[in-house]
Amino acid sequence: MIFVKYVRTFQGKHVQKKPDSEIILQRKEEIIISRLNLQSIKTLKVREVYSKIKDTFSFDMLEQLCNDCEWYSMGDCRKGFENLKKGGVYEKI
Repeated sequence: MIFVKYVRTFQGKHVQKKPDSEIILQRKEEIIISRLNLQSIKTLKVREVYSKIKDTFSFDMLEQLCNDCEWYSMGDCRKGFENLKKGGVYEKI
């Protein structure tokens, strides 16, 4: 699984995954893997995945896929994606 479990404080509020988040995130992950055509690949360097995401995904696709996620409103995903589109790495947000 790509996504990680964690709890965080955002704008003074304690934010935590919803009970069904793992199922929802697994479905989103399956969509991402399918759109990147990675179903049959077992091992891939992270820079190759970043390159595929950068070349394949748009900001509209990110919004459509992630707008209902409890973490999306924090802005980290969008900041990471913006940095990736500029040629950086996702982790640097």
